[in-house]
Amino acid sequence: MYEGNVNLSACTWEGAAYLSDCTYYGYTYLADSVYRGDADFWQSTFYGTANLEHCTYSRGARFEDSIYHSAAYLGDSAFRRTANLAFTVYWGAAHFGGCVFAGQAWLDNSVWFGGADFSGVKFKKKTDFEEARLLGAADFSGASFARVPAFTGGVFNAAAENVFEVSAKSKQPLPLADGVPQGARALTAAERQVLAERLQAAGAGRETNAREFEQPRSELIRWVRYEIASAPDEAEADSAGVFTEAA
Repeated sequence: MYEGNVNLSACTWEGAAYLSDCTYYGYTYLADSVYRGDADFWQSTFYGTANLEHCTYSRGARFEDSIYHSAAYLGDSAFRRTANLAFTVYWGAAHFGGCVFAGQAWLDNSVWFGGADFSGVKFKKKTDFEEARLLGAADFSGASFARVPAFTGGVFNAAAENVFEVSAKSKQPLPLADGVPQGARALTAAERQVLAERLQAAGAGRETNAREFEQPRSELIRWVRYEIASAPDEAEADSAGVFTEAA
């Protein structure tokens, strides 16, 4: 547990880096580092801004089941092997722009409440966004895919300024259906209203002490993950009940 700011930038880790299950309450600066062995950030919690830009992960990189309560900067990093960022929650804007995922990229079951910037990202192997919730603006402009990405069961916010125009050099397209990636769906109008109300109650979108909003944030995560249906017909059937409960 780190109560203040942390600066572990510009480091070279020759062996495995075990940094899992840590809590960072201040600004966390882990940028410009090289991980020659496995990098394990599993179950990390960042309350302040997290800067992990310009890093190189030579072996496996584990970031799954983590929470970023503020902005997360992971852009312009190189993931040489498998990158696991599944089951992670981003309350602020999440920046991945310019990253290269040379191995499999697992981003399934993650939740983005703020913007998700994947502009210019190169996904060179399997890319999994299944059951992901991208509820802010999703930007895939200039991204490239070696394989068609999986968005089955995902949910987007069609009212946000989403961009799905991938690079002309992409080997595979980003297929769309009804304005969102194929296999995913858009929030219903009722769900968007409930989301806006609960985001306000959770102190999202403004400078605040996230520790004061632990309960409403936990409740909102549960609602987003387990009560928002994946299929459009289920969503339409459930939306009235969900709205009534939230009200």
